This record gives sequence, structure tokens and C-alpha cells, in this order.
Amino acid sequence: MTEQPASADIADIVDIVVTAETPESPDPSAPNQQATLVVLLDRSDNPEPVMDSLRRSTRGTNAPGLDVHLVLVLRAVYSAVVTRAHERAGQDSRFAVVEVPLEADDAFAWTAGFGLVSTPLVAFVRGVSTSVGGHWVPDLFAPLADPQVCLAEPSLRVTSQRNRSAPIPRPDGAVLAARTADVLACGGLGSGLSDLARRLRLHTGGWYATADLNVPIRRFALTPRPGSAPTVTLTTPVDPARLTWSIWTAVPYGRARRTWGDWHFATDLAQALRRRGQSVSVDHVESTHRVATGATDVVLALRGLQRFAPPPSAAVSLLWIISHPDAVTDAELQAWDLVYAASRPWSALATERSGREVRPLLQCTDATAFHPDGERREPGEPVLFVAGARGLRPIARDAVAAGVDLAVYGAGWDDLLPAGVWRADHVDNNELPAAYRSAHVVLADHADAMRHNGFLANRLFDAAACGARVISDDIEGLDEVFGGLVRAYDTPQTLAALAATDEGWPPPVEARALSDRVAAEHSFDARADELLTVVTARIGDSVPG
Repeated sequence: MTEQPASADIADIVDIVVTAETPESPDPSAPNQQATLVVLLDRSDNPEPVMDSLRRSTRGTNAPGLDVHLVLVLRAVYSAVVTRAHERAGQDSRFAVVEVPLEADDAFAWTAGFGLVSTPLVAFVRGVSTSVGGHWVPDLFAPLADPQVCLAEPSLRVTSQRNRSAPIPRPDGAVLAARTADVLACGGLGSGLSDLARRLRLHTGGWYATADLNVPIRRFALTPRPGSAPTVTLTTPVDPARLTWSIWTAVPYGRARRTWGDWHFATDLAQALRRRGQSVSVDHVESTHRVATGATDVVLALRGLQRFAPPPSAAVSLLWIISHPDAVTDAELQAWDLVYAASRPWSALATERSGREVRPLLQCTDATAFHPDGERREPGEPVLFVAGARGLRPIARDAVAAGVDLAVYGAGWDDLLPAGVWRADHVDNNELPAAYRSAHVVLADHADAMRHNGFLANRLFDAAACGARVISDDIEGLDEVFGGLVRAYDTPQTLAALAATDEGWPPPVEARALSDRVAAEHSFDARADELLTVVTARIGDSVPG
């Protein structure tokens, strides 16, 4: 016979909640900082492996003095399991157990567990895998050392590190960290963790409520319920001057993200929005649909390799197609509030084809880094190409065939080029401006789908903003956007001729004016201004007059 779930007296739990103490303001960098994990377990979940896993995960380097306590909230867990949990808790004063009945909803369960918290920091955890390794607990709390961050969530949410090609599930689990005093000051859990994220944001004036949540958690995992996603209804009016944004990327979690152009694109855009007083987080592909997504004013998905399901709740949802237009379907365009594409001709065609307005919004450059003034590399390369091999890219093949003095930086070029042509597997993003300024000519090219659909590459904007001479494969819009700074070639002989001559290239004064125009019209700051104008207008229209 199946053992009956155990329960607890609700009045006792309520009394515990009412008598919760308010801790002092936390400082996670200080020694002996205390934090509590409130872990919700359901039905037949076994708390012992969870307790062991969390104990192993509390030894980290980001907060070496962190003293972690654990509150297990057992909802209708089998009575024998409850007994073992109480026995285990009796052996360690850092462990506590509270039981709630099957009919208790999530908000009640979280509130019951929160009633036992007396440490300055708290995290609410559900669905965490017992196979989780690493020191993710200190890493989770570390962002709260920044007083502008009032809520932290992990980025990595996958169930397997061995099969990264598997579809990434939407997690049923949740992890949210905050300051205990803030949770109390904003009125507690409300209707659950999503509501708590909203309350924290309101309590802090809407400022950095979700900040940079890409916590470097190692091997973090959540147990998913297939097809499930947080569902939130956000009804609180927002202040258009202080919006909270989440930028979604196709970039996977891990150190390799720094080799992705999409990651640098997203972080540069985030910085431009932050310069305008916005609160912005950048999400890996694994971390979309976080708990705080429901308390986010704007979700901006950068559509590249990854197709995103629209957020379950946000004041405004934007889709910006920056690459792989051939993978975008008409149905996908219908699901977002606003749709942009980094191509003028493709935007017009997609609008006509789908019946849904697609607005052109070209790629751009970080004009604070990519500009004509600054350091140069000595000596500069005569002909510079910075890109991954992607097979043998035609422009590199043509440059070799033309016999130009070519220098290539990027991954995957092994055995594809003559000796001495490939120099290194990457150029650090911070060093790219100097490399572009120093080169006599910079090469740029496009994948077939990008070229055929008029998606101008980000590399064009970066190099042109530095005032570099750029040779590119032929693509619509070169003259209109870059003037004479970017010239197209059609044969190896044409490429060699353009690289060897000064004729036809703009003189220094004109080149400077063109690079300044690129910086003014096609910078991340210009894109941030445009997005803010559209978003604030839309939010303003949705607010009752």
C-alpha cells in the first residue's frame, strides 16, 4: 500500500511566518556572510540527495566566507521521507524542515519556508538536480554584493552537459536569490516567485531589479517538466524612463561565448541601453524564460541560429533578426509585438510576404571602441581578415589566388591556407579596433543567405567606423551605408587591384567624415535610441489615459 503523504498544521506555519526577523543589510564579500536556501520538494522527492548536493555546492571562491543554511519545504512528501529529513536536520543546526499539505499552493509553500529564514541573504530553489556539481551556491549570491542588484538568477539551465545538441527544455524549476530584508520590505512572496521578482523591482524603484544575471555557475542544472514555462501576468504600470530589459541570444553558456559575435553584439547593445538609464540583462540560450522574465518590461530576442518562443509575459516583446534569415518563417514573425531585421530589402520582402510589418534595423558598431583615433598595431597587416574559416571562405580563397599579402586570424583555418597566412585563432575583441586602424585593407564577406538577402555584416560597421578601407563581396547597400569606405570585388584580380592601389579610395578628410557618419548613424547608441523611442511609445499607448 502506498504510504500517505504527511502534512502540517497551517496555523503553526502562519505563526512562523509572522515572527520572521529582519536581518541586517548583507555584504556577500564579507567573511562569515550567511545565506539560506529555501528548497521546495514535492511528493516523492527525496530530500537527502538534495541536502548532500547542496552541501557540496556551498564551497566556492566568489564568497569564501559564505555560511549557507538550508530550509527544506516538503509538500505532501511521504511520511517516511519526512522522518528521515527531520532526523538529518536534527544532526545539523544549519538544516531545518517545514511541512505543507498537498493543497498548499506555491506561494504558501515558499512563505512557509521563508518564515524560517533569519540570514541576510536568501535563495528560493525548486527542481534542482541532485547531480549538480560545482560551487554554484556562492556564485549565485555573489552578484548581490552590488547594491544595485536586488535579484539574481542563474543562466545555465540544461539537464545534460553531455548532449548539448539536445533541445533545451524550458525549466519547471526555479532559482531566485535576493536580500532577505528586501523580500520582507516589499511585502513577501505575494503570489509566488514571479510576483516576488515584480515586488522587488517596485521596491527598488525599478532600478536594476534584474541587472546582469549571467552568474558563472558551473555545471548547473534544473529538472524540467517538458514543455512547461513560467506563466506570469504583470499588471503593474511601468516607468518608461526606467525600463528593465532582457536581451536573448543564441549563445550557449560557457567561456566559449566570448568567441561568438552575437555575444559581443548583445553586450554592446546592453551597455548602450544602460548608458540611457535602462536595466539590462543578457541571457544565454539556456536562460530564457527565467523567473524574472515576467517582471521584465522588454524582451529583445536577437534571432540568429536559435528560434525563440515569445516570452510568456512582458510589456513589449521584440524580435531582431540579425542573421540566418533563411531559417525565419512567416508564422514566427506573427508571435512578437515588434519585428526588426538587419536588412532593408529583406524587411520589405518579409513584410509583403507575411503581411506582418518587419522594420529595417541594420547591424551596427560600438563607436566608443571602433573609431579612427586610438592605438595602432605596428606593423599593420597589408591585407587583414578576421573570421572563422567556415570551410574555406571564398574571399580568403580569392585573396590567396590573387597573391596578396594576407594575414588571417580566426578559428578553423588549420591546413586550409599557405604557410604563414594564418596568424592566430582569434583577435581579442579589445584589440580589434587597433588591428583595423593599422591594416592597409580589411576584408569582409557574407554567408550566402546573408548576402542574397542584404544583411550587411557587423564587421563592415566596425572596420568602417575605424576609418579602414574595406573590400567586401558584393551585397546590396554598401554604397548607401558606407560610401567609398567599402568597395566590392568580383574576381581575385579585382581584389588584388583594390588592395594595391590608392585610387578610388576616399582621401583622409573624406574617409574621416564617412567614418564619423557610420558612428553617428550606425552605432549601438543610435540603435538604443531608436529602440527606446519605439518601446516607450508603445508602452505609453498601452497605459490607460
